[in-house]
Amino acid sequence: MKIPALMLFMAYFILSILLHPCICLGWLDDSSPITEAEAYGNDAKAIDQGVAYALMVIALVLTYLLH
Repeated sequence: MKIPALMLFMAYFILSILLHPCICLGWLDDSSPITEAEAYGNDAKAIDQGVAYALMVIALVLTYLLH
Protein backbone atom coordinates (compact mmCIF):
# COMPACT_ATOMS: atom_id res chain seq x y z
CA MET A 1 0.00 0.00 0.00
CA LYS A 2 1.60 3.22 -1.16
CA ILE A 3 0.68 6.57 0.38
CA PRO A 4 1.02 9.60 -1.93
CA ALA A 5 3.57 12.23 -0.98
CA LEU A 6 0.88 14.92 -0.82
CA MET A 7 -1.06 12.96 1.79
CA LEU A 8 2.05 12.54 3.90
CA PHE A 9 2.83 16.25 3.62
CA MET A 10 -0.71 17.23 4.61
CA ALA A 11 -0.65 14.84 7.58
CA TYR A 12 2.67 16.33 8.72
CA PHE A 13 1.34 19.87 8.27
CA ILE A 14 -1.84 19.19 10.28
CA LEU A 15 0.06 17.42 13.06
CA SER A 16 2.59 20.24 13.28
CA ILE A 17 -0.23 22.79 13.65
CA LEU A 18 -1.93 20.74 16.36
CA LEU A 19 1.25 19.97 18.31
CA HIS A 20 2.89 23.41 18.05
CA PRO A 21 1.21 24.82 21.19
CA CYS A 22 2.32 21.77 23.18
CA ILE A 23 5.93 22.29 22.14
CA CYS A 24 5.85 26.03 22.88
CA LEU A 25 4.64 25.48 26.44
CA GLY A 26 8.09 24.18 27.32
CA TRP A 27 9.66 27.50 26.32
CA LEU A 28 7.69 29.57 28.81
CA ASP A 29 9.74 31.41 31.40
CA ASP A 30 8.15 31.09 34.84
CA SER A 31 10.40 33.70 36.45
CA SER A 32 8.13 36.62 35.51
CA PRO A 33 4.42 36.13 36.25
CA ILE A 34 1.93 37.39 33.68
CA THR A 35 -0.48 40.05 34.88
CA GLU A 36 -4.17 39.89 34.03
CA ALA A 37 -3.86 42.83 31.62
CA GLU A 38 -1.07 41.08 29.69
CA ALA A 39 -2.95 37.78 29.57
CA TYR A 40 -6.01 39.23 27.84
CA GLY A 41 -4.25 41.77 25.61
CA ASN A 42 -4.02 41.39 21.85
CA ASP A 43 -0.58 40.76 20.45
CA ALA A 44 -0.30 42.42 17.05
CA LYS A 45 2.67 40.25 16.05
CA ALA A 46 0.68 37.06 16.70
CA ILE A 47 -2.26 38.36 14.67
CA ASP A 48 0.02 39.29 11.78
CA GLN A 49 1.66 35.88 11.87
CA GLY A 50 -1.73 34.15 11.89
CA VAL A 51 -2.86 36.14 8.86
CA ALA A 52 0.42 35.32 7.08
CA TYR A 53 -0.02 31.59 7.75
CA ALA A 54 -3.61 31.68 6.52
CA LEU A 55 -2.59 33.45 3.31
CA MET A 56 0.23 30.97 2.78
CA VAL A 57 -2.15 28.03 3.13
CA ILE A 58 -4.59 29.63 0.69
CA ALA A 59 -1.76 30.20 -1.80
CA LEU A 60 -0.63 26.58 -1.48
CA VAL A 61 -4.16 25.25 -2.02
CA LEU A 62 -4.74 27.51 -5.02
CA THR A 63 -1.40 26.50 -6.53
CA TYR A 64 -2.26 22.84 -6.06
CA LEU A 65 -5.72 23.25 -7.60
CA LEU A 66 -4.47 25.22 -10.61
CA HIS A 67 -1.83 22.66 -11.59
